[in-house]
Amino acid sequence: MGASEGNLPSGCLPYLFGVTLKTYYSLAALALATSAFGQGLPKTEISVERLYQYPLISGHAPASPTMSHDGSHIVFGWNQTGVRKADVWVMDYPSGEKRQILSASAISDLPRQDDARTEVEKKEQALYDGGISGFQWSPDDSEILFSYKGRTWRMKPDGSGLVALVDGSNAISRAEYSPDGKYIGYLTGGNVYRWDRATGVVKQLTFFSKANTAAEAFRWSPDSKRLAIQWGDSSKEGKHVLMDFSKDRATVVNITREWNGDLSVDSQFGVVSADGGIVKFIEGLPRYLWTKEISWSPDSSKLVIGWISDDSKDFSL
Repeated sequence: MGASEGNLPSGCLPYLFGVTLKTYYSLAALALATSAFGQGLPKTEISVERLYQYPLISGHAPASPTMSHDGSHIVFGWNQTGVRKADVWVMDYPSGEKRQILSASAISDLPRQDDARTEVEKKEQALYDGGISGFQWSPDDSEILFSYKGRTWRMKPDGSGLVALVDGSNAISRAEYSPDGKYIGYLTGGNVYRWDRATGVVKQLTFFSKANTAAEAFRWSPDSKRLAIQWGDSSKEGKHVLMDFSKDRATVVNITREWNGDLSVDSQFGVVSADGGIVKFIEGLPRYLWTKEISWSPDSSKLVIGWISDDSKDFSL
């Protein structure tokens, strides 16, 4: 009590640092042992740059693991050499036996009639190619769906039967199986389409045609009879042109900016039949909101929409 640093009571010194003498000597012994062990380790000249170059020294972690509906298989992207480009692998569950079913290199880029890229740009595109990910199992687990190289692909779980849903540069996105397995729905050209898995027939389901409007997302109902549609209008986004004088010849650059004081987001939600038609929009929702989730009830009778208010303060269902 009140002792100076040079006149501490007996036994107080170890507790000055929050440790007992036993702990203190244990830590000292551990430090000596670690130092001796470190001296015997082999030295390497690995540079910092090499630690971040491909193939990675630490390897490539599996990506996008997706389990089949019956729980017997897991499909995932992986490259066991540490290269960035992920191939397609399937693991049996619960045995853990895994095998590669498709090499990403087997899928080539679409040809370019007027390819203006430099050799450096071509090499960079190949270097930064992350490979295949984002898998879906068909409801009957007989097929795997994924997007890569600008196309949406289907194949069997053993890697055979690889075929593009549309073998062209059409901008297809958000492909999704209907729960009954009959169709694959997708977005293109601002509308929702369905592809018949049995016949290959394509049918348009929504018919938005006004400039700057589009179906931005959709969700099949569990009974596959309807689709929830998220519609958006981007006409309130400010669009400008800017002259670029940084090159030998001045060029015009298109840029997009939000207008000060305007609410640029304009969204609506509705429902349409799985056979297509006019979307019936839901009344009472704000037009300016940030969508978080759209979900159907298990019996397909109710639709739940979660959103954040325009000031980002409130979350509503």
